[in-house]
Amino acid sequence: MWVYQRIRPGEGNNMKKTFRYLLVIMLLFSFCGVASGKNRSPLIKAVSTGKIDTVKKLIEEGCDLNTRDAHEKTALIWASVQGRNEIVKELLKAGADIELKDNFGCNALMWAVWGRRTETVGLLVDAGADVNVKHDVDGRTALSEAAVNGCADIVELLIAGGADVNSMGKAGITPLMEAAGGGRTDTVMKLVKAGADLCLRDNNGYTALLCAVLKDKAGTVKALIEAGAKIDLKDNTNNTALDYARMMNKGEIVTMLENSDAIEQANREEDLRLQQENERLKRLVSELKGELGKAHQAKR
Repeated sequence: MWVYQRIRPGEGNNMKKTFRYLLVIMLLFSFCGVASGKNRSPLIKAVSTGKIDTVKKLIEEGCDLNTRDAHEKTALIWASVQGRNEIVKELLKAGADIELKDNFGCNALMWAVWGRRTETVGLLVDAGADVNVKHDVDGRTALSEAAVNGCADIVELLIAGGADVNSMGKAGITPLMEAAGGGRTDTVMKLVKAGADLCLRDNNGYTALLCAVLKDKAGTVKALIEAGAKIDLKDNTNNTALDYARMMNKGEIVTMLENSDAIEQANREEDLRLQQENERLKRLVSELKGELGKAHQAKR
């Protein structure tokens, strides 16, 4: 599964690219049973090769629906990651356990999201899959995976299924931070519309806005500012989004943040002016009441 990478000012993307290449290789090895045919039950072999008639026959014969391969992947996981939807339906109808995880800490729903299998995700959600189940290692949910990949349709399905838009992984990272750091502006806006908190901070004090700034995602920065993201929030090193944009020499983002800062400052000044005016009017009303009271007493 994708793991969030932090890019500090001045760092490049080589480490991140290398990490992702290694991750893909690791995942390919986890599914190498397709080629080798080793450590696979007849059901998993039939599922992984798309032989639905064989799958139906094995189910009728009473095979173990939750049999696992060498990586603890079930037949349902195999069908889900490959998007074999008719087989997914057969396995679910027969009673396959929808929540079982493999030795990567991922269940069928997580793998379907990772494989960007929108229809499969819909089938699993409709079948009652726990949309808020967390990865065993990093504590991320399926929504975080969909968010970082910009899978807007899947994000919508998960939210409709009850996914927590503010769920945090072990590093404190939310789906909104994932989407913002990946520059997935459309997904960012769907999450914000669904109630994602713009002010939440991860274990390093990063907000979604700061994540977008650090990854140089100008379009996403603009969208977050327009959505009401606070630009003056500081991370654990006492730096704001504007501080990082200046350190990284990101002129376009600096301008956006400075303009937003100027607007916020003007709004604060206007709020203060209105507050002071309101207090002045209250004093004036109080004084007038006093004068009226004195005049009334004088008439008596």
